[in-house]
Amino acid sequence: MPTPARPSSDGGSIRILKTTQILRAPIRRKMVDMAIRGADEGDIEGATYVKIRDYLVEINAITPRNHRAALARSPREPDPDDVWHVETVRKMLKSATTRGHLVKRDGTPVLTATGEPVLQGESLIDDQTWYDLQEALKQRHNGSSGVSKRKDAHPLLDVLICGICERNVHRHFVVERKGKRKGLRYENFRCTGLFHPVDDDGKRRGLSILADPVMGYVDEWFLSRFGDVRRTEVVTRGGVDNRSAITELEAAIANMGRNLAVVTGPAAELLVGQLNAMSQRLAVLQQHPYEPPRQEVVELPGTWGDDWRTADWEGRRAMLLSVGVRIKLGKLNGWRRAVGERLAFEVGHSATPAAKGEDAMQKLSWLPPHLGASTP
Repeated sequence: MPTPARPSSDGGSIRILKTTQILRAPIRRKMVDMAIRGADEGDIEGATYVKIRDYLVEINAITPRNHRAALARSPREPDPDDVWHVETVRKMLKSATTRGHLVKRDGTPVLTATGEPVLQGESLIDDQTWYDLQEALKQRHNGSSGVSKRKDAHPLLDVLICGICERNVHRHFVVERKGKRKGLRYENFRCTGLFHPVDDDGKRRGLSILADPVMGYVDEWFLSRFGDVRRTEVVTRGGVDNRSAITELEAAIANMGRNLAVVTGPAAELLVGQLNAMSQRLAVLQQHPYEPPRQEVVELPGTWGDDWRTADWEGRRAMLLSVGVRIKLGKLNGWRRAVGERLAFEVGHSATPAAKGEDAMQKLSWLPPHLGASTP
């Protein structure tokens, strides 16, 4: 298929990147959805700016600079070297242009005489999605996204903890230095013991365990416990939440009030009109700031086991956290103690050592409400 072209001002033609055929609105909606809900099914938090950037590169999405060049009144040749940057993604997600607003260079919306934002196009998302997006970005800015920045982060982070100090264990690599296995590299889960009680000999002893056997045991345990449990999802229906809109209006009114103190003449009259209109709209919203939504539990087509088998360990970690699983690593207490004897599983508020086998599994009968019931 030939690369599309459009006429230039001098009668020739300018090559337009094939990516201009990709609709901009679906891409921006996808960026918003990733920022709020994550990049993959089972994610428990929004995708990072880097992950969204990588997605845009993967689908060969046109960059904003080349998009402007293609749509200019006198179209310009696109820059094949222009690439997506993390900062570009951040600015696009924070920009009110997603709501169809005309914005100034500083990102603030342009207002009409009645205080309404000037629209330059159709809104790509509804107001509630916009507020959810900004809240997700705010949490990421505050460092509360829950994504570990540690180099030794692992698929069981926040799931597997030390049974002594109840802190996260971390990934640790050991290389054999001598013997027939010299050079072999092993991955362990390790707690350094920094917060452990002092032993009789005055030392704080850490804990460690080979990672592969633990991952295998967790795999078997989850399928045994939740493999036949039907997945459900809590769906929210109806409800009104004007609290974010009220906060936004109050901030805009306060800012406009400060500007009113330094302007005179027609500009002051315009600001007064905008303030009155915005105050009236605020008063209406404050009459019904919040009406709680109704929540319903909807049964999904598959089971936890179906999704577990097809997920990678990042997705499985999300499932473990969703179910409320916490695994405590115990002391070795003997030579070559079985992996299952060192792991104690907690589901919700129940805890039972995994080493007791099927009887222990039966005792883990408590299920969070959103897990549903076992399939026949």
